[in-house]
Amino acid sequence: MSIGPEYRAKLSALQGKLVLVTGGCGFVGRHIVELLIEVGARVRVFDIFIKEYAVEGGQEGKNPQFIKGDLLNSNDLDAALSGCWACIHVASPPPQSKNEKLFMSVNVDGTKNVLEACRRQQVTRFVYTSSASLIFDGSDQCNLNEDSPMPTKPHDSYTHSKLLGEQEVLKFNCKEVLTCAMRPHGIFGPRDPNLVPALAQAARQNKSRYIVGSGLNVADFTYVTNVAYAHLLAACQLKDGSPLCGRAYFITNQEPVLFWDFMAQIYHGLGYAQPWLPMPMWLMMPIAKMGDMVHQAFPKVQPLFNTQRVTYLGRHHYYSSDKATKDFGYTPAVPLGEALRRTLASFPEQRNPKPAVDSFKRDVDFSTKFLISALVLLVVLAVLLMDVLPISSVIKWGLVILTVGYLANMMAELFARRRMCNVNTNLHGKFAVVTGGNKGIGMATCVELARRGCRVVLGCRDQGRAMKAVEDILKASGAKTNLVSSLPLDLSSLRSVRAFVSALQQQQGAKIDFLVNNAGAMVPKSITEDGYDCQFQTNHLGHFHLTNLLIDNDMLAPRARVANLSSYMHFMGHLETESLGQGSKATAVALMNSVNAYCDTKLMNVLFSNELYRRRLSERRMTSVAIHPGTVDSDFTLHFIPEWLRDMVSPLFKAVLASNLEGAQTTLYALTSPDLEGVGGVYLDNCKSVLPSLEARNPGVAAKLWEDSEQLASKGLAASPSSSNESFSYPATPLSPRLFATGGRRSRKAD
Repeated sequence: MSIGPEYRAKLSALQGKLVLVTGGCGFVGRHIVELLIEVGARVRVFDIFIKEYAVEGGQEGKNPQFIKGDLLNSNDLDAALSGCWACIHVASPPPQSKNEKLFMSVNVDGTKNVLEACRRQQVTRFVYTSSASLIFDGSDQCNLNEDSPMPTKPHDSYTHSKLLGEQEVLKFNCKEVLTCAMRPHGIFGPRDPNLVPALAQAARQNKSRYIVGSGLNVADFTYVTNVAYAHLLAACQLKDGSPLCGRAYFITNQEPVLFWDFMAQIYHGLGYAQPWLPMPMWLMMPIAKMGDMVHQAFPKVQPLFNTQRVTYLGRHHYYSSDKATKDFGYTPAVPLGEALRRTLASFPEQRNPKPAVDSFKRDVDFSTKFLISALVLLVVLAVLLMDVLPISSVIKWGLVILTVGYLANMMAELFARRRMCNVNTNLHGKFAVVTGGNKGIGMATCVELARRGCRVVLGCRDQGRAMKAVEDILKASGAKTNLVSSLPLDLSSLRSVRAFVSALQQQQGAKIDFLVNNAGAMVPKSITEDGYDCQFQTNHLGHFHLTNLLIDNDMLAPRARVANLSSYMHFMGHLETESLGQGSKATAVALMNSVNAYCDTKLMNVLFSNELYRRRLSERRMTSVAIHPGTVDSDFTLHFIPEWLRDMVSPLFKAVLASNLEGAQTTLYALTSPDLEGVGGVYLDNCKSVLPSLEARNPGVAAKLWEDSEQLASKGLAASPSSSNESFSYPATPLSPRLFATGGRRSRKAD
């Protein structure tokens, strides 16, 4: 069954009814036909090109019944509509045909003919397949609804014809024929003739490496079964006096996603390397304009990039279907993860026969990219200064200035002063828990939260230092004594984590508004009481266990926010997912090795933040973000410097690197910005959203890490000598089936 029983029950009015589907041999039309038969309806398929197909649960030659006909022929329509209960009008030429005359003939004149034929044949329900592209004008469109104004000029002839057709449908609404229109966006699914085949072809032709824009644009993608379900649900609800009558509705999966992450998941699922090279919009738009001019001068030439394509690939375009939910009860029957799994499984012929070894792997390391770029620029600078090239002095010195300027810009980006959080929200009545709040960025975060009136509890291993930190925080913030306190928390002990949660319940009472998983460690290899590497457990597993315990005990407030401190060094991290998958303590120990281990745990922080939102916080409308605080002048930064060199570089660090206060600004932004309410899967740097590494965006690796972390936490707790009588297991979490298999780790020569 394509939809669950609770959704089929809403379509019970269709049982035994005769429904005509125009364009029922096409992509969307066929899925509507199949769903109609699944819920017990009788179906006629009306199409100008008949390709008969059998449907499970139907009767060959009878249900569906295929009728070849032309929308411009009234006799054909009358015969097809005779005795029908409803008409689902899907038929349309494909947008790729670029035939303006055909668009107008079918989408406008043909639609008028179908409406008149419905009146003649007393078909009282008419649902039209429109498009969300009617409203797209090439600018960013974020969560627009049906009340948003139409663009003054449609961006192509297909959209123009669909707009005119929709207007005819809504205007025709009357007691004899009740009408409405569905505006789906980004349709995909099995037998999709466009999205998946086009991406596979681009990958085979080595045209899939580019990301148009920043890669952070958000879009809607709607599973075709949900589109079909919306049409049939609307047909059932079309009654005299219903709010549907004469209205148009956006239909989406109600799960907006990063456009290029969705593309990457498809590429990865097919075994191809994902896009990785961003092409900024300021560069792509002039190229697109040139493509438009070439096509206008030579209509038979189809440039790779035009304005319509570039804006679709690089702009935000997602829409609200809340009105459809309110007026006729639409909610997606198939969630996006399951929809993508079904879609990828339906295209075995599009899979890469030689799957990309490094598909969905990490980018070039941040440090490597910086060093390569710097070396190239220095070589260019040397060549220019040596007068090797036969160019004029004006050009030479102009190039020298540009090269020096670019080098300076790179250095400025690396050591940029952090933006200050400009959200000065009063936090009186709020409650925050900050791990590792007794020094560094964590302490600066506590000072700023207390200054804003928030009650703060520090979770620290050393209570002597913690009490001194509480005094310093109160003094620096000017907060009342009872606003800041401390409880013992050793993240390298699962027993201590549980004791901390228990103490919070008993002593604090209030629910937590802000959880800041701030504590981190870079320490020599050592084993915890639970049998794991200390760095692995402190940086990842302890926070994983703490966060889940707080959720399980219902200790997070509505609209709570979880901030997970990561680092740009996660770009150099990589996970041994197969070893983690064994769930043994030895594998967790084997992962850890000094700086490499730290980078790996910082990658885990980003993956955990994303999966936490997907599994446990999204339905609660809570927030989960990962944060790069910046390159900060702190004791922690000195871990990267040999001891004999620390006294010499410390003054330089203070002059060049960000302060702890500056490092805390992105955390404060994550906790207070109204733009981040209910948001997840976001990586913040310098108070703005940026793309993390490729592997950090891999949902398969995130799911694998989560499952293995559950096993490791459960086994570690059971093995702890102080908890032999304590039983614990993670509750089952409702999940879609895992989307992707994960690949192995490329060996590190340094290990």
